Amino acid sequence: MVIGICDDEKNTRDLIEQYIRTDDEYSIINHFQTGEEVLGYYRQGGNLDVLYLDIDLRCSPDGMKVAEELKKKHIEEGRGASETPFIIFVTGLPERMPEAFGVRAFQFIVKPIEEKQFKFVFAQVQKAVSQTVEKRKFKFLTVNSSGTKKTINLTDIVYIESIGRKLSIHLVNTVVEIYGKFEDVKGKLDETFILVHRSFIVNMRYISDYTRKDIRMISGDLIPLSKYKCRHFVDGYADFLEREIC
Repeated sequence: MVIGICDDEKNTRDLIEQYIRTDDEYSIINHFQTGEEVLGYYRQGGNLDVLYLDIDLRCSPDGMKVAEELKKKHIEEGRGASETPFIIFVTGLPERMPEAFGVRAFQFIVKPIEEKQFKFVFAQVQKAVSQTVEKRKFKFLTVNSSGTKKTINLTDIVYIESIGRKLSIHLVNTVVEIYGKFEDVKGKLDETFILVHRSFIVNMRYISDYTRKDIRMISGDLIPLSKYKCRHFVDGYADFLEREIC
C-alpha cells in the first residue's frame, strides 16, 4: 500500500507510522505537514491508497477542503470510488464528523489516538484496499483496431456507439473504431456501464446531467436516451451514485 499521513503535528504523524509499522513493515508511507503538500503530491502524479488526514489543519486548506479537492480531481478524471484514496480522518474535533459524509470518508480516529482503536480501523482499511486491488485487475478491454491489438482501461471509456457493424469507443482523449458485435463488447464491461439506447452504452462516471430524452456527458456530447430504457437508466444511475457515495 501507499499511505499518506497529513497532520501538522509531527508527534501525531510519527505515532501513526509507529502503529502502522507494528502490523505492516512493507507499505510506503509519505508524511505531509499541510493540505497543500497533499494536493501538490497529486498534481505531480502521485497517488495514495490510504490517507490519514487531520481535519483541523492550522494552515489553509484544512482537511475537509483537501478531501473535497481530491474528490473533485478524481471526478474530473473519470475515476470512481475504487480509484480514490480511502480517507481516514484523524481529529480532535468529533463535532465535525458529520461534514465528512459528503467526501466519502472511510473512517474516523479521535485524538488522542488509542492503539486499539487505530489497529481496528487499520485492519478494516487493509481489507478494503485488498478488495479494491482485486477489482482493478479485471478493468481492461482488449480490442483489434486497424489490425492492431489495443488494451483499453475501462475507466478511460466515456461511451460506446454502434454504427452498423462498426463500434466507436469514445475515450477521454481519442476515439477507437473497431468491427464487432455490440453484445460481445457489452459483456466485457463492468457495472459502471449501462445501455441507454440500442446504439449507445455510457460510462456513468462521465455523466454530467440528463433529461428524459438525452444524457449529457462531461465531454459535452449528448447521448439519446430511449424511452424504453429510461426507467432502467434512472434506476441504474441511482444505484451507481449510491455505490459511489458509500
